[in-house]
Amino acid sequence: MLNIPIQHGFAPERWTQSVTPMIEKDEGKPYLTRLRVIHLFEADYNLFLKILFGKRLVRNGEKYDALNDQQHGSRPF
Repeated sequence: MLNIPIQHGFAPERWTQSVTPMIEKDEGKPYLTRLRVIHLFEADYNLFLKILFGKRLVRNGEKYDALNDQQHGSRPF
């Protein structure tokens, strides 16, 4: 099911919406400057972004030697 949007170049309606909860950094003090905003997307959309852009970014970083030696999590040896 993930391949259909990729092959035909469209985004399902559920990929265009997110849930945005705001979490207090300090419990009991809901100051606007002390709130953490988290955007929650569909799991398959997140997987799509990981596959598509994750590989591209690592390859591009390797090509232009833009990655630090300490960034080794998804780098090829």
